Amino acid sequence: MTNEDDMLVTHAAREICAAQADKQDNSDGQLYRSGGWDHTIWMRLVEQGIRKGIETERAAIADWYLKHNQRQLADGVKRGNHRK
Repeated sequence: MTNEDDMLVTHAAREICAAQADKQDNSDGQLYRSGGWDHTIWMRLVEQGIRKGIETERAAIADWYLKHNQRQLADGVKRGNHRK
């Protein structure tokens, strides 16, 4: 993943964590949105889940290309050079 991808994953994880925190009666959502709680286990688990989802999608796309005899495209997807 590129640095830009990492930033997008972090931003998405912040929003997910903040949305969950907003359901509680405290100000934790603001801490997540500000990046103040980027080091928490919950935040890391959410980021890990997002990354796993990206890997799973890439693998599925690469498999589809391979089934259709498109090895070059499949290799590009595996390297992360493929964008929808």
